[in-house]
Amino acid sequence: MPYDRGDLVALAHRTTRVLDTSYDEGGTRLQLLATRRAAEQLQSALETPLPERVE
Repeated sequence: MPYDRGDLVALAHRTTRVLDTSYDEGGTRLQLLATRRAAEQLQSALETPLPERVE
């Protein structure tokens, strides 16, 4: 998961069993044990860009 998507890492920890975590230049890599529903929720969230911040 991209580093700017810490919200998804948190979601993964809340909704799945995280078996392993590693980090590389592309982001956080999680090995998960998840229900189909949780996996689909994470996949959908990964495909949805974050809204632009307005300051």
